[in-house]
Amino acid sequence: MGEKLTVPGYDKIPTYLNPEQRHALTQIPSDLSDRDIARHYTFTEKERELINRRRRASHRIGFAVQLALLKFPGRTLMEVKEVPRAVLTAIAEQVDVPASAFTSYGERENTLYEHLDELRRECGFRSCGWKEYLLVAKSLLPEVGLGS
Repeated sequence: MGEKLTVPGYDKIPTYLNPEQRHALTQIPSDLSDRDIARHYTFTEKERELINRRRRASHRIGFAVQLALLKFPGRTLMEVKEVPRAVLTAIAEQVDVPASAFTSYGERENTLYEHLDELRRECGFRSCGWKEYLLVAKSLLPEVGLGS
């Protein structure tokens, strides 16, 4: 298993899951191959342009990590406890920022939320509330033999 870096603010998010359940639903697999990393975490030209609007290196890599995690595993940065070193390195190389700059991302907590809001606006991501949870649950019930 590769080295992982803990994400700032992870422990501030309330949850109804026990630690094992939360980890299973939000972790980035530590055994991703180079091919998997490239498939899940390669940015488009448009995404790189959006990332490069940030002036500070820590903001560029933090914004890029937020975008990457929204794409896979489909979670916000605050929901993912650790980012495998190989994933962070691949992201850092694409945005031409040292991976070490990530450690100072989010020193101002509002930055995390402002960047997430911008990603929602620019990339079409949206929050998943009760309405969305119910729609997903309803669509999955037939798959497990509990609905029509």
